Amino acid sequence: MAELSEKSYLAELISDFPASPHVELDTAWRRVEAHFRAIEEAVPNILGFLAKEKDPFPLLFSGLSTSLHGFLYRNVLSNAGDCRKSTDPRGGLVAFGPEVFRNPWGSQFKGAPPTDIPNEMDGAFRLLSRNDRDPVRTSIQFYQRFVRIHPYYDANGRIARLLVSVYLLHHDYYVKWRELEQQKKNEFLKKLNACHLREGSASYEQYFEYLHSFWRKFVIARKELDS
Repeated sequence: MAELSEKSYLAELISDFPASPHVELDTAWRRVEAHFRAIEEAVPNILGFLAKEKDPFPLLFSGLSTSLHGFLYRNVLSNAGDCRKSTDPRGGLVAFGPEVFRNPWGSQFKGAPPTDIPNEMDGAFRLLSRNDRDPVRTSIQFYQRFVRIHPYYDANGRIARLLVSVYLLHHDYYVKWRELEQQKKNEFLKKLNACHLREGSASYEQYFEYLHSFWRKFVIARKELDS
């Protein structure tokens, strides 16, 4: 069911943002999956790039986000690499959550308004630093904010996971994504959603710490991978 919903939504995006030349849905789906695998395989090269570059991490990761999304939807969507815009169909609005899948008028969560995305994304990327005393905490703080902003129409979770993985690998940590997805995905989403609901409120820090403590169970030191 999840794949059918994702493919249905991709079909909508192809209709709203058709690439030139036009690509059929099944081809587009296979292309996106192949691009994602290629990105995962390129993570060592991305780490090498970060190590050589001298620009601040907020700037590097902002550019990396754009590049990853652009590559993921290359020759699939005309807006590959672009954040949502108010001039897009339906005003660039998007929503997410379990109630009504991606219905801006009925879903539990609404992404940031398109006009707010640049400032909110800037704030999220400014959390990241080359020398972080607690990168595990920073990584989930960034992940939660990025997903809540929902800058892109699709693949926000994928892009956030890639950015967090690269950030933690740079700091010599590794995320056990497969274990998290297979064993505790629902619990993770519940804690993540609880933070979305309370962002900007007095109770946010309390619920963020619940998420943070849960997250630490799935992040290990890179040296443990070889032990």
